[in-house]
Amino acid sequence: MNKSIFLLFVLLLSSLFAICNSYKVDYYNTLSSNDTILINNQLKIVANSKFVEKKAFMGALLMKKAGLMSSLKEKLSFFKKGKQLLEDAILNEKQNAEYRFLRIMIQENCPSILMYYKNIEEDKELLKNQFKKLEIEVKNAIIDYCKISEVIKINEFE
Repeated sequence: MNKSIFLLFVLLLSSLFAICNSYKVDYYNTLSSNDTILINNQLKIVANSKFVEKKAFMGALLMKKAGLMSSLKEKLSFFKKGKQLLEDAILNEKQNAEYRFLRIMIQENCPSILMYYKNIEEDKELLKNQFKKLEIEVKNAIIDYCKISEVIKINEFE
């Protein structure tokens, strides 16, 4: 009887954990898309959330959105807002590998004229060192990104 209750408790906890972290799957799927509607919806979700990653997530989404805007003014506005949020999040949690991964994705893909590419090697090194400690959803996002990245490759994380 006690074993049954314990197993039920473990299953309940693991289900709860999976539900709690499923927002990261949605977030990374949105971040990898070029769909402004999805990005705007995800921005609303993150803005109204209590996620500890809120600032970093908002920053990366805003910079992604910047790349999809047609007017230069909008591009710069969204990029600057997003960059400030992401950099603030990293400044507050310097060892957060997930935030560094977000910055790698943005820095690798933003136009060089923005001069936002100087942290790639530093971020890559931290990401490699902390990869095994990351949540499975983040690891999967990194593995997926490695398939298209020129900067990080999957064999660096094995």
